[in-house]
Amino acid sequence: MLEAGTRAFHIINYQSDRGAARVVHGPRLIRWFDRTLDVLQAELETEPAAVLARGMHMPVSWDPYFRDWMSLTEIYHYGTEHYDHHRQQLTIGRPS
Repeated sequence: MLEAGTRAFHIINYQSDRGAARVVHGPRLIRWFDRTLDVLQAELETEPAAVLARGMHMPVSWDPYFRDWMSLTEIYHYGTEHYDHHRQQLTIGRPS
């Protein structure tokens, strides 16, 4: 079902990012990003190992870092892989 929605996902994802960039940028974006990371890190630290081992099938055509099945640990890690990928795309020279 998720794979069938790939085209719609890409359109919505692209358009929502374009719109958000007009509203959330600069210092506001940094505060939002930092707050999100703080919440995710706090939640990750309290998750029992059994919960982190659970997983689900992912729509592999949506992102090159999705695999057919991913644990919650891998899903948490996905965000850093995705960020690093785009940082490398947008960095001239070697990233610090």
